[in-house]
Amino acid sequence: MAAKDFQAKDFAANHPAGSLGKKLTWTLASLVDPARRPAVPWDASLADVLEAMSEARYGATVVWAQDNPGQISGIVTDGDLRRALAQGALADTTAGALASPDPHTMQARELAAQAVGWMKRHSISQVVVMEGERYAGMVHLHDCLREGLG
Repeated sequence: MAAKDFQAKDFAANHPAGSLGKKLTWTLASLVDPARRPAVPWDASLADVLEAMSEARYGATVVWAQDNPGQISGIVTDGDLRRALAQGALADTTAGALASPDPHTMQARELAAQAVGWMKRHSISQVVVMEGERYAGMVHLHDCLREGLG
């Protein structure tokens, strides 16, 4: 290997589906499921928030900006719901009131293996994936671990 200057990137090129190959080549875009892009409007009801979170199975949903649907203004996670429940009744609560502003985002071109370390350091289970300024979807830590990326 040393004589031929064979590097890990060369191994990844020859074995892209292997564990090392995935760690060196798979991006977040490789893991985004375009059919699972949870999002709700700012004024969505608690029932709508729960439905979006349950259908997508990420434990979170993004919340669109009140004045600009299509622009992310926040995220509601299962942790946000638990904290809100602990504080009292949620009957008339909207997505905007529950949302944490400025969700953690990463670009789709980022390596998924690096995203795993980033999510672990920030103690979060999912990351909002962007393609430039466009919401591409979410990736859950479990998606990465299932593929041997963590």
